[in-house]
Amino acid sequence: MAELLPKGRQDGLRQIGQRKGIPEMESSPGLSFRRERKRVELSRFQKILVFVLEMAVVVALAYGIVWSFGVGVRMEGGSMEPSLSSGDSVMIDRFSYTFRKPKPNDVIAYKTEDGSEESYSIKRIVGVPGQTVEVRSGNIYVDGEAFSEIADVKAIDDAGLLAKGVTLPKDEYLVLGDNRNNSQDSRYASVGNIHKDRIRGKAWLSIRDGKVNLVD
Repeated sequence: MAELLPKGRQDGLRQIGQRKGIPEMESSPGLSFRRERKRVELSRFQKILVFVLEMAVVVALAYGIVWSFGVGVRMEGGSMEPSLSSGDSVMIDRFSYTFRKPKPNDVIAYKTEDGSEESYSIKRIVGVPGQTVEVRSGNIYVDGEAFSEIADVKAIDDAGLLAKGVTLPKDEYLVLGDNRNNSQDSRYASVGNIHKDRIRGKAWLSIRDGKVNLVD
Protein backbone atom coordinates (compact mmCIF):
# COMPACT_ATOMS: atom_id res chain seq x y z
CA MET A 1 0.00 0.00 0.00
CA ALA A 2 1.52 3.38 -1.02
CA GLU A 3 2.37 5.87 1.70
CA LEU A 4 2.20 9.63 1.42
CA LEU A 5 5.54 11.43 1.42
CA PRO A 6 6.21 14.15 3.97
CA LYS A 7 5.50 17.62 2.71
CA GLY A 8 9.16 18.59 2.68
CA ARG A 9 10.11 15.69 0.43
CA GLN A 10 7.15 16.43 -1.84
CA ASP A 11 8.38 20.02 -2.32
CA GLY A 12 11.92 18.75 -2.98
CA LEU A 13 10.78 16.31 -5.64
CA ARG A 14 8.68 19.04 -7.24
CA GLN A 15 11.72 21.36 -7.48
CA ILE A 16 13.86 18.57 -9.00
CA GLY A 17 11.15 17.84 -11.52
CA GLN A 18 10.96 21.51 -12.49
CA ARG A 19 14.78 21.67 -13.03
CA LYS A 20 14.67 18.62 -15.27
CA GLY A 21 11.73 19.94 -17.24
CA ILE A 22 9.24 17.35 -16.01
CA PRO A 23 5.78 18.94 -16.16
CA GLU A 24 3.80 18.97 -12.93
CA MET A 25 0.70 16.81 -13.00
CA GLU A 26 -2.52 18.76 -12.82
CA SER A 27 -5.24 17.76 -10.41
CA SER A 28 -7.92 15.48 -11.87
CA PRO A 29 -11.11 17.29 -12.96
CA GLY A 30 -13.22 14.23 -11.97
CA LEU A 31 -14.36 15.57 -8.59
CA SER A 32 -15.20 18.99 -10.04
CA PHE A 33 -17.23 17.36 -12.85
CA ARG A 34 -19.18 15.21 -10.41
CA ARG A 35 -19.99 18.25 -8.27
CA GLU A 36 -21.19 20.14 -11.33
CA ARG A 37 -23.36 17.20 -12.39
CA LYS A 38 -24.90 17.07 -8.91
CA ARG A 39 -25.73 20.76 -9.12
CA VAL A 40 -27.40 20.25 -12.53
CA GLU A 41 -29.42 17.25 -11.25
CA LEU A 42 -30.48 19.15 -8.13
CA SER A 43 -31.55 22.15 -10.21
CA ARG A 44 -33.64 19.87 -12.46
CA PHE A 45 -35.27 18.25 -9.43
CA GLN A 46 -36.11 21.66 -7.95
CA LYS A 47 -37.79 22.74 -11.20
CA ILE A 48 -39.89 19.56 -11.27
CA LEU A 49 -40.84 20.02 -7.61
CA VAL A 50 -41.89 23.64 -8.21
CA PHE A 51 -43.97 22.60 -11.23
CA VAL A 52 -45.75 19.87 -9.23
CA LEU A 53 -46.50 22.27 -6.39
CA GLU A 54 -47.85 24.91 -8.79
CA MET A 55 -50.12 22.34 -10.45
CA ALA A 56 -51.38 21.19 -7.04
CA VAL A 57 -52.28 24.77 -6.11
CA VAL A 58 -54.10 25.32 -9.44
CA VAL A 59 -56.10 22.10 -9.03
CA ALA A 60 -56.99 22.98 -5.42
CA LEU A 61 -58.15 26.47 -6.41
CA ALA A 62 -60.21 25.13 -9.31
CA TYR A 63 -61.86 22.56 -7.07
CA GLY A 64 -62.59 25.20 -4.42
CA ILE A 65 -64.20 27.54 -6.96
CA VAL A 66 -66.35 24.78 -8.46
CA TRP A 67 -67.39 23.51 -5.03
CA SER A 68 -68.26 27.02 -3.81
CA PHE A 69 -69.96 28.56 -6.85
CA GLY A 70 -70.34 25.96 -9.59
CA VAL A 71 -72.85 23.48 -8.16
CA GLY A 72 -76.05 23.49 -10.20
CA VAL A 73 -79.68 22.70 -9.31
CA ARG A 74 -82.43 22.31 -11.89
CA MET A 75 -85.54 24.41 -11.29
CA GLU A 76 -88.63 22.21 -11.28
CA GLY A 77 -92.10 23.72 -11.69
CA GLY A 78 -93.29 27.31 -11.88
CA SER A 79 -93.28 28.25 -8.19
CA MET A 80 -90.59 30.90 -8.69
CA GLU A 81 -92.04 32.59 -11.80
CA PRO A 82 -91.18 35.12 -13.09
CA SER A 83 -87.78 35.13 -11.37
CA LEU A 84 -87.00 31.54 -12.36
CA SER A 85 -88.70 29.22 -14.80
CA SER A 86 -89.07 25.46 -14.87
CA GLY A 87 -86.02 23.90 -16.49
CA ASP A 88 -83.63 26.71 -15.57
CA SER A 89 -80.17 25.64 -14.43
CA VAL A 90 -79.50 27.52 -11.20
CA MET A 91 -75.97 27.89 -9.85
CA ILE A 92 -75.65 27.73 -6.07
CA ASP A 93 -73.23 29.71 -3.91
CA ARG A 94 -72.28 27.45 -1.00
CA PHE A 95 -69.47 29.74 0.17
CA SER A 96 -71.31 32.86 1.39
CA TYR A 97 -73.24 31.18 4.20
CA THR A 98 -69.95 30.01 5.69
CA PHE A 99 -69.39 33.59 6.84
CA ARG A 100 -72.90 35.02 7.12
CA LYS A 101 -76.42 33.86 7.84
CA PRO A 102 -79.18 33.74 5.20
CA LYS A 103 -81.20 36.95 5.08
CA PRO A 104 -84.65 38.04 3.85
CA ASN A 105 -85.06 38.04 0.04
CA ASP A 106 -82.23 35.54 -0.48
CA VAL A 107 -83.23 32.88 -3.00
CA ILE A 108 -82.01 29.56 -1.63
CA ALA A 109 -81.82 25.91 -2.57
CA TYR A 110 -82.77 23.57 0.27
CA LYS A 111 -83.14 19.85 0.69
CA THR A 112 -86.71 18.58 0.55
CA GLU A 113 -88.11 15.82 2.71
CA ASP A 114 -90.50 14.19 0.25
CA GLY A 115 -88.67 10.97 -0.51
CA SER A 116 -85.67 8.73 0.00
CA GLU A 117 -83.72 10.26 -2.86
CA GLU A 118 -82.01 13.57 -2.23
CA SER A 119 -83.74 16.44 -4.04
CA TYR A 120 -83.77 20.21 -3.71
CA SER A 121 -86.31 23.00 -3.94
CA ILE A 122 -85.71 26.68 -4.66
CA LYS A 123 -87.61 29.40 -2.81
CA ARG A 124 -87.18 32.93 -1.43
CA ILE A 125 -86.56 33.64 2.25
CA VAL A 126 -89.22 35.87 3.82
CA GLY A 127 -88.62 35.32 7.53
CA VAL A 128 -85.49 34.59 9.58
CA PRO A 129 -85.12 33.18 13.12
CA GLY A 130 -86.90 35.22 15.77
CA GLN A 131 -89.26 37.02 13.37
CA THR A 132 -93.03 36.66 13.18
CA VAL A 133 -94.50 36.40 9.68
CA GLU A 134 -98.19 36.75 8.82
CA VAL A 135 -100.41 37.48 5.84
CA ARG A 136 -103.12 40.13 6.01
CA SER A 137 -105.31 41.09 3.05
CA GLY A 138 -102.98 39.21 0.72
CA ASN A 139 -99.84 41.05 1.86
CA ILE A 140 -96.91 39.82 3.97
CA TYR A 141 -96.04 41.42 7.28
CA VAL A 142 -92.89 40.71 9.26
CA ASP A 143 -92.93 41.76 12.93
CA GLY A 144 -95.95 43.93 12.12
CA GLU A 145 -94.34 45.78 9.20
CA ALA A 146 -94.96 45.25 5.45
CA PHE A 147 -92.35 42.98 3.93
CA SER A 148 -90.03 44.73 1.50
CA GLU A 149 -90.51 42.80 -1.74
CA ILE A 150 -87.80 42.95 -4.40
CA ALA A 151 -89.54 40.48 -6.74
CA ASP A 152 -92.59 41.08 -8.92
CA VAL A 153 -95.25 39.23 -6.91
CA LYS A 154 -99.03 39.17 -6.67
CA ALA A 155 -101.23 39.37 -3.59
CA ILE A 156 -101.64 36.06 -1.78
CA ASP A 157 -105.01 34.33 -2.09
CA ASP A 158 -104.32 31.50 0.37
CA ALA A 159 -102.44 32.57 3.51
CA GLY A 160 -102.31 29.04 4.92
CA LEU A 161 -100.47 28.87 8.24
CA LEU A 162 -99.53 32.54 7.91
CA ALA A 163 -103.15 33.62 8.46
CA LYS A 164 -102.51 33.36 12.20
CA GLY A 165 -98.86 34.32 12.03
CA VAL A 166 -95.79 32.11 12.47
CA THR A 167 -92.92 32.93 14.84
CA LEU A 168 -89.69 31.35 13.70
CA PRO A 169 -87.60 29.35 16.19
CA LYS A 170 -83.82 29.39 16.29
CA ASP A 171 -82.14 28.24 13.06
CA GLU A 172 -85.41 28.07 11.09
CA TYR A 173 -86.38 30.09 8.02
CA LEU A 174 -89.69 30.78 6.31
CA VAL A 175 -89.67 30.55 2.51
CA LEU A 176 -92.21 31.41 -0.21
CA GLY A 177 -92.25 31.04 -3.96
CA ASP A 178 -92.38 34.23 -6.03
CA ASN A 179 -95.40 32.78 -7.81
CA ARG A 180 -97.34 33.16 -4.57
CA ASN A 181 -100.57 31.56 -5.76
CA ASN A 182 -98.90 28.55 -7.35
CA SER A 183 -96.29 27.47 -4.83
CA GLN A 184 -95.94 24.80 -2.17
CA ASP A 185 -93.96 26.59 0.51
CA SER A 186 -93.79 27.42 4.23
CA ARG A 187 -97.47 28.40 4.28
CA TYR A 188 -98.32 24.71 4.29
CA ALA A 189 -97.59 22.08 6.93
CA SER A 190 -96.26 19.70 4.24
CA VAL A 191 -93.31 22.09 3.81
CA GLY A 192 -93.14 24.16 6.98
CA ASN A 193 -90.12 26.08 8.14
CA ILE A 194 -86.68 25.26 6.71
CA HIS A 195 -83.93 24.40 9.19
CA LYS A 196 -80.52 25.87 8.39
CA ASP A 197 -79.01 22.37 8.05
CA ARG A 198 -81.22 21.75 5.02
CA ILE A 199 -80.04 24.87 3.18
CA ARG A 200 -77.57 24.02 0.44
CA GLY A 201 -76.72 27.58 -0.56
CA LYS A 202 -77.78 30.84 -2.18
CA ALA A 203 -78.91 30.93 -5.80
CA TRP A 204 -76.82 33.49 -7.66
CA LEU A 205 -76.94 32.63 -11.37
CA SER A 206 -79.49 31.10 -13.71
CA ILE A 207 -79.12 29.78 -17.26
CA ARG A 208 -82.17 29.75 -19.53
CA ASP A 209 -82.03 28.97 -23.24
CA GLY A 210 -78.34 29.76 -23.30
CA LYS A 211 -78.84 33.13 -21.60
CA VAL A 212 -77.17 33.83 -18.27
CA ASN A 213 -78.86 35.95 -15.61
CA LEU A 214 -78.05 36.95 -12.06
CA VAL A 215 -80.62 35.84 -9.50
CA ASP A 216 -82.08 38.71 -7.46
